[in-house]
Amino acid sequence: MAVSFPSWATDPNPSPLSFEHPSHPGDRESVPMVSSEIPLTQVSSQSLPVPVRRKFRLRTTLVLPFLVELVTAVGLVGWLSFQSGQEAVRDLANQLRNEVTARVSDRVRSYVETPQLVNQVNRDAIELGIIDLQKIAEARTYFWRQTITYKNIGYVGFANQQGQYLRVGWINRLSTTETPQIAEQLVPGGGNLNYYEIDEKGQRAKLAKSVPNYDVRKRPFYEVAFKAGKPTWSKIYLNFGNPLLQINASLPIYDRNGQPAGILTSQFGTDQIRGFLQTLKIGKTGQVFIVEPSGELVATSLKDQPLWVEQSQKAKKELQRVHALQSNNQLLRSSAEFLYGQFDQLSNIQRDHQFEFWLNNERQFLQISPFKDAYGLNWLIVVVVPESDFMAKINENTRNTIALCFLALLVSVPIGILTARWITQPICRIAQASGEMAKGNLEQTVASSPIIEVDRLADAFNSMATQLQQSFEELEQRVERRTAELRKEKERSELLLLNILPSRVADQLKDSNESPAEQFEEATILGRTSI
Repeated sequence: MAVSFPSWATDPNPSPLSFEHPSHPGDRESVPMVSSEIPLTQVSSQSLPVPVRRKFRLRTTLVLPFLVELVTAVGLVGWLSFQSGQEAVRDLANQLRNEVTARVSDRVRSYVETPQLVNQVNRDAIELGIIDLQKIAEARTYFWRQTITYKNIGYVGFANQQGQYLRVGWINRLSTTETPQIAEQLVPGGGNLNYYEIDEKGQRAKLAKSVPNYDVRKRPFYEVAFKAGKPTWSKIYLNFGNPLLQINASLPIYDRNGQPAGILTSQFGTDQIRGFLQTLKIGKTGQVFIVEPSGELVATSLKDQPLWVEQSQKAKKELQRVHALQSNNQLLRSSAEFLYGQFDQLSNIQRDHQFEFWLNNERQFLQISPFKDAYGLNWLIVVVVPESDFMAKINENTRNTIALCFLALLVSVPIGILTARWITQPICRIAQASGEMAKGNLEQTVASSPIIEVDRLADAFNSMATQLQQSFEELEQRVERRTAELRKEKERSELLLLNILPSRVADQLKDSNESPAEQFEEATILGRTSI
């Protein structure tokens, strides 16, 4: 009779992971046997994600974007500030050039209107019989009172067709040493031009000097009047007795037959314009000058810029006017060179122009504006201002901006690092505790954080760790309990084997877990048990 036994009965070391309860055949219960020494993070290598090539620390991730954003913002603000400063400089330069040009034009116009106005008043006086071209000497007091009344003229007078001439006033009214004089030549056909000092009543006091063989009809201000046939201006000329650039407003007088009878003249010295230009403040080093279309200087804001020079011509010395291209001032000369580079002739300039040019690696703002009147005056007003006059404050603001930017970086970087550390340290503690738990050290807790989100994460981690530790303790208790039950069942099985099998077979089953099948003629089973 062959007797077979189930495998659980013959297996001396049954698996703790799965067993069949002997009292309930077929009821299988799986009990996991988890050792506390086995890492919880062991997974199949095939399930691992592909590692990222570049990884960054949380501190770097927090600080670096902040620094990039800060540097970008600061750089952008600085660049925009510089660009807006450049635009502000251009706008300011345009406004300054326009304002200076307008002021110069208004003042010069007030200067040049007065001589023409005086001539018109004297023409009316002649027509009304107040003064007579043939009675030269009687007009002395009349002309003296005019020079006292009109501050913008040097002298005023008239001359007739016979060559008689009278003028009263100053050659250079701005001079602190020159006194007003009466200059007259009363001999028909020409004679000596005598200069007399003036008393309080405007009459001759004493002879100061005399110029022989003077013929007023050959003077530029006389000839130009009849050439134009209307009120006009003479050319700017040099007074040799008292070196001065002057210009005369001349008005021709005709008799009843339309024949030339004489002229009325009012002198205007360009030093008045020059004195006004030198009172202007054009930035720090800006300049304004007036030139004729020929390029010769009329007046400048420079105190050390001569308007004429002495040159030797055929063994004699002559005074010649200075051309703008011959100026000893670099900015004035360079401005003139630039204008001649833009226009073949300055006479081609018929409207306002604004330019920018470079001198010694520095930008210069230039404006040229024509100045004309109804009597043929044609001048050009030039205003030039270096950019550095405006950029000083902007450069200072730029330097302050850069300094503040660096200060902001120096302050922000440590604050950013400290802030990142303040945020990352609690997270690092959580990561470290998680690593310890992965190694089997389940008794891990992390401290709370003042950051709400991180504090919630810490609370969740602590709760999870507590629950995981409790679960493992319960699992270990269950495993120990099941192991004890299996041990008891094993002992009962061994006892059963001893009861039903020969000791030799039972020992062989226990030792090798195998036993060859044997046949017994008869077997007696004593006792009864339930498996």
